[in-house]
Amino acid sequence: MSVTKFLTSWGFSLAIIPTIIFLIWCAVVGFSNANKVGAAEGIIKSWILTSIGVAIVYAIVLAIATLFVRRLEVKEVKSNV
Repeated sequence: MSVTKFLTSWGFSLAIIPTIIFLIWCAVVGFSNANKVGAAEGIIKSWILTSIGVAIVYAIVLAIATLFVRRLEVKEVKSNV
């Protein structure tokens, strides 16, 4: 398995954990707001916040994974020369 494939799959796997946490948070916030604004509106608002949070988490994790991949590829190229 190449380094690029390993780190890319590692990055996606790492991003799944915060996604699950955000989805649980979304359900909790949605149902806790149900008494104030109605269940549907509370859940929709929390889904919007969750999707923004998940997008930020994916961007950060994949950026870090990309940096590692580039550094390791440079080291591999230098060691092969």
